[in-house]
Amino acid sequence: MSDEEYLGLKLPAPIGIGTGLVALDIVINGWENESPLLSVGGSCGNVMAILAYLGWKSIPVARIGDDLAADFIAKDFTKFGATLDLLFREKTGRTAAVIEVIPVRTSSTRTHFFSFTCPHCGAQLPRHRPILKASVPGIIEHVPKASVFYFDRVSAATLELAKHYSAQGTLVVFEPSSFKNGRVFKQCLDVAHIVKYSHERVGDISDSPRDLTPLLEVDTLGAHGLRFRTRRQNGHPSKWEYLEAYKVDNLKDEAGSGDWCTAGILHLLGQEGISTLQEASRDIILKVLSFGQALAALNCCFEGARGAMYSLSLEQVRKAVADIMAGKTLQTTPQTNMTEAVERLLHTICTNCLNSYKTADLKRVMAQNSNERRRANR
Repeated sequence: MSDEEYLGLKLPAPIGIGTGLVALDIVINGWENESPLLSVGGSCGNVMAILAYLGWKSIPVARIGDDLAADFIAKDFTKFGATLDLLFREKTGRTAAVIEVIPVRTSSTRTHFFSFTCPHCGAQLPRHRPILKASVPGIIEHVPKASVFYFDRVSAATLELAKHYSAQGTLVVFEPSSFKNGRVFKQCLDVAHIVKYSHERVGDISDSPRDLTPLLEVDTLGAHGLRFRTRRQNGHPSKWEYLEAYKVDNLKDEAGSGDWCTAGILHLLGQEGISTLQEASRDIILKVLSFGQALAALNCCFEGARGAMYSLSLEQVRKAVADIMAGKTLQTTPQTNMTEAVERLLHTICTNCLNSYKTADLKRVMAQNSNERRRANR
């Protein structure tokens, strides 16, 4: 598989539709940074934005508010060509928001943590709201067929969409954010052709009750790479195989790397719907996962879950990924912070207070989180 094939796209552009967590990401690097990065976030938001960046007709499906955060999400999606027809803006709800903090560190390993509370008053920020089952017929009417259907949250509406698209020959991809021991979760596992999850966040769900083995199961292991297995002809899973992660010399932020890996897998396996995966050999699966891992490694060189998209052209991404897969040292361009309407946005996100963003308050929250993590690790 050549470099051109990795990022090649069939015409007309394949359709990717996805539902789940679409939120506004607020990325704060260090205690003294007064200009957070703002972008579409959430696993679903990231995957849909990356597919749009790669040239897909990308259609995110989500319930968001009619607020400034929603305006920014729409603007960010539009920048990369995503279709906004199924972003349901509701006056009675508010748009989900997540704060990612990259603490100041002295070691070569930079970690991050997420906060779902206001940095000033501690109130809960708006959270994800699943799409309504009543909206399913309209979604199907608007997008009757697709190459890929992606989802990262479990609900009756999502399960109905997954079953519909599976019956149309669509590649159905489920990326759970947590393990749920329930009937709907099990049905989501059964209907998905690809099940991908983070071992760190979800744990080992490989032995969870299910009637069907997915065609491809991917368990990501962070800096240790990933493991995967496929469905054998007898319907049983193959043995786990391991794939090491690419080395990252210029680590800045690993947030969102799993979403880049997912988007890379979908880009190579999903353009023709389910058929490519059904016919894929072990060697093809290895190449696909290696491509996803290379995209994940590239993402680690930028701040935020999709920092590369704001600094690199698609051609530059193609070259960078080729260099990573060839074992070359990666040269990246400076990243530009996005400061537009930051203060006004942070001023309006919290429904509990009208206080603007203050570094001192954020420093206090970060110190509390750090102390809690140290106590938990004793």
